Amino acid sequence: EISACLVGSEMCIETENDQVVTAGGLVGKVMKVDDTYAEVEIAQGTRVKVVKSTIGDILKPGGAKPAND
Repeated sequence: EISACLVGSEMCIETENDQVVTAGGLVGKVMKVDDTYAEVEIAQGTRVKVVKSTIGDILKPGGAKPAND
């Protein structure tokens, strides 16, 4: 299980099932996090590394569907 709070925010990524929205508009599922970065799956088999401070919102499971579904 993942647990990481975003710097300067009360938002916390709690599980691998959390979906996030980045400041650039990417929506994806969190796969892992470290002190600075989060690995986000934006499509099946496509993962990107994002700076945690660019995560604008955390959507709990069942929130938004990816645009390509």
